[in-house]
Amino acid sequence: MPTVWRAVIAAGIAALLTYAAFRFLLGPYVCQSGWASPSVGTQGACSHHGGIDRSPHYWSMLAGVVAAALSFKIVFWIYGPDE
Repeated sequence: MPTVWRAVIAAGIAALLTYAAFRFLLGPYVCQSGWASPSVGTQGACSHHGGIDRSPHYWSMLAGVVAAALSFKIVFWIYGPDE
């Protein structure tokens, strides 16, 4: 299997696993006021509390991108370029 495909597969798996782990560790969505509404995810659930705080989602995405980039570089470091 070419090194590029190994790197792409490793990056995809690393991104998905890291995103899932961060979402689990950071917990569910809450309102920006800190109120944990049981209705978060439905329209208007946090309308009186500043809207939904999406920062855990953004941190999870950032961690997934970093993990993908690192795993891509590591695979190239281990296997070297194709000849």
